Amino acid sequence: MIQVVYTPQWFYSKDLLIDTVSAFVLLLIASFAVRYYKLNKKNKNYLYLAGSFFLIALSFLFKILTNFTIYYKVFVTRHLGDFILTYPTIQVSNILFLAGFLFYRLLTLLGLYMLYSIHQKNQSKSNIFLMVFFILILTYFSELEYFIFHIVALALLALITLQYYRTYRKNKQPASKFVTASFAIIGVSQIFSIFVFYNNVYYVIAELIQLVGYLILLMTFIRVLRDAKKKG
Repeated sequence: MIQVVYTPQWFYSKDLLIDTVSAFVLLLIASFAVRYYKLNKKNKNYLYLAGSFFLIALSFLFKILTNFTIYYKVFVTRHLGDFILTYPTIQVSNILFLAGFLFYRLLTLLGLYMLYSIHQKNQSKSNIFLMVFFILILTYFSELEYFIFHIVALALLALITLQYYRTYRKNKQPASKFVTASFAIIGVSQIFSIFVFYNNVYYVIAELIQLVGYLILLMTFIRVLRDAKKKG
């Protein structure tokens, strides 16, 4: 059975907005990467970048759908009186609920792994297959222990941050610095997510930190576009 950690009541629906913003930022950058790839089809890194961001954006859409299902049921059952907290919410739209959580976690890890793989040259197909297989296994076990997903996501984000930091050390470009900072901040949000089962306030902190990370990514994207127009 999937472990579910409820957000504080005063934060209901606010996380939906945060995740919507995050998904929008990722889709925006993915579309930009696709355009760049069309202009320079020799560099497939832009295509892989678009694919990874699209997968993570799609994972947020599944999370939004799942949380919306939960919150809708909570709001509806408030009319039943004092028995709201004991109502078996998870039984409502069981298939949608289970599929939403599984696809959110699976697509997030696949997207992060794809993003990490962009800078890993000469990977064999067997190695890629093995990693995807492990991600599938980890997604399955994260149903039983939610923090497994966040630990794996944190590890991947740490590796991605390290890659972008090395890029920044080489080119000293402000864009590389801000991208590094954004993924580092998103990684920190996973640290707080690991402990949400002990106190749901950590969920709020994680969501807010995640929002900051994706807003920095958005500002970096806007800055790159603006500089490109000036050069053009």
